[in-house]
Amino acid sequence: MSSRFTGHLFGQPAALVRKKQADVTARSQSLNNRVPTENNMGDGVFLPVYVFEEHHEAIQYWFGAVQSGLLPRRSKNTLIHIDAHSDFAPPIIKGGFPLFKWPQYYEISRLINANDSWDRTSILKEVHGESSAWNVTIGFWRRPEILQVGTGIGQPGDKSKLTAHVQIKDLCYCVTALNPTSYWKKTTRGTPCFRFNSSQPEENPTQTEDCTEKTSIIVETFSEDEILRASKPEGHFKPISAHQGFVLDIDEDFFGCEAAVQPLYDVGLKETFIRRISDWVEKLFCGRTAEHELASDFFFYNVIQYIKNNKNICSNLKNTTDLYKILVDRCLVNMYHNLLEILRSKLASIDTEFVDSIFCGSSNSAFYKSILYQLLVLLTSLESNQLTALENVGICFQISLNTYGEAGVGHFRLCDGYNRPNNTMVTFFSPSGKEITYRMNNLQTFLGQLARGPNLVTLCRSVRDGYTPRSRFRQIEDMVIEIIRHRYDKGRYYVQKFYDRDLLGGKEGWWQRNRK
Repeated sequence: MSSRFTGHLFGQPAALVRKKQADVTARSQSLNNRVPTENNMGDGVFLPVYVFEEHHEAIQYWFGAVQSGLLPRRSKNTLIHIDAHSDFAPPIIKGGFPLFKWPQYYEISRLINANDSWDRTSILKEVHGESSAWNVTIGFWRRPEILQVGTGIGQPGDKSKLTAHVQIKDLCYCVTALNPTSYWKKTTRGTPCFRFNSSQPEENPTQTEDCTEKTSIIVETFSEDEILRASKPEGHFKPISAHQGFVLDIDEDFFGCEAAVQPLYDVGLKETFIRRISDWVEKLFCGRTAEHELASDFFFYNVIQYIKNNKNICSNLKNTTDLYKILVDRCLVNMYHNLLEILRSKLASIDTEFVDSIFCGSSNSAFYKSILYQLLVLLTSLESNQLTALENVGICFQISLNTYGEAGVGHFRLCDGYNRPNNTMVTFFSPSGKEITYRMNNLQTFLGQLARGPNLVTLCRSVRDGYTPRSRFRQIEDMVIEIIRHRYDKGRYYVQKFYDRDLLGGKEGWWQRNRK
């Protein structure tokens, strides 16, 4: 199927991107086409491996597996989560969030609402290399709240307020250590309880009885060395029953974690300048699909290429609000015609229907040219090595398109991640090839010591949000999948990969997008 030109780019016909999708719920409903309905494939047992971008997106595959029969609904399920971070933060509770009930199919998308929402559940992170286990009770906390409801009726000038005490129902959780570590004993008294989405200590329930129990889970954490010892036949890692469901969940940032913004810092770009570029990018580009993301980044890449190749006419741009001067500027006019042809050629090669534009919703040609001009003013002030760093980082969606109720969905920014050196809870580690291989060998050993295989595997890239090293992700992902194949693709057991349609850079990934 050839591409269609049905929209407008700066007032001219433009190649546009894929059929419009109604909303996030509609996206989640397409799991009927993503998750197999049974574990059988011919005469063999079928093991699906789902590769996706941001970790909160795993939820749709887990619930989709239950809906389709890959995981049991009523018996216990075990999740083995291999990650550099706990990812055990509370969700953002919004309207329609399915609490303490099995979600309807259309409600599954509402669970995909936050990525890396760090909270005090980081208390469950492993410390000092010890293995730990907790019983985590999750329930409701009903507490009185004083509300001001209006001005008191009294003498003239009386500004007293009438108040009312009402019951507020909040989510809460309590943590009981099953094998308290020395660190836990030193820092914790009794059974700590917390109110979800609260940052004020005085807003927390004070005892387990205040948190009305609705459900509980067992959480165990292990250091890398400890899990290798514990999962041996004589170790204390409890075997997973054949009657239980088993999900193997791996985040690629377990093998290395880098700040995606660091290449920009390395060439001398300041945070304020980086944010200014992101602001203009957000005003110019909007999108609904992964093809929008790639096409927008391709446009940005070619803007930078044009500036590099035409320094003679793009070196004297001035920051002006004079629309006439902007529209007749030689650099802008020449680049506009040049990019239009390049973009048409690029998008025409994508085998997809194009219905809506990669640019935000305005048909005003002058409006887009003025935004592009302001972006040019910033870019033409840079040295060649700084422009190269920007084109390598690129632009991408602020957050996964699957994210429910998030204002940033469909908006762009520089693809520089969310973690900043010296301003994050994340520990950075740039691995060498040998270090990646060492941890891969540990993964292979661990999986070899498990008595049974998983019902499904979810593999998170964590590239868009700025965790997994971008230059190493291909090596990491290929090695993880090869280990899974080597361990489980035997006899009647089949391993098959499924790639999420919204992966950053598609199946091949972000790092190689402009290197073909």
